Amino acid sequence: ATRRPVHLACGTADQFFNGAQQTQAFVAAQGHDTLWEPVANVGHTVIGLSAAIDLAAALGWLLARPPGAGAPTPGPTPGT
Repeated sequence: ATRRPVHLACGTADQFFNGAQQTQAFVAAQGHDTLWEPVANVGHTVIGLSAAIDLAAALGWLLARPPGAGAPTPGPTPGT
């Protein structure tokens, strides 16, 4: 399967923060290039995350990393 870059951001005050850290470690161990952005003192809110991280820089990071070698991950068949 193709290894895709993964951007993860989570607030340190989010109840899911420990799970997000574990997910980041798992994804990285599977060979995905990861950008992990823990956001200090932010809870479970998209508004808090988007205000704290540089979204343009994150998008630039993703776009600079084309999928790795290998067959593309199969997706749904169009029209089904």
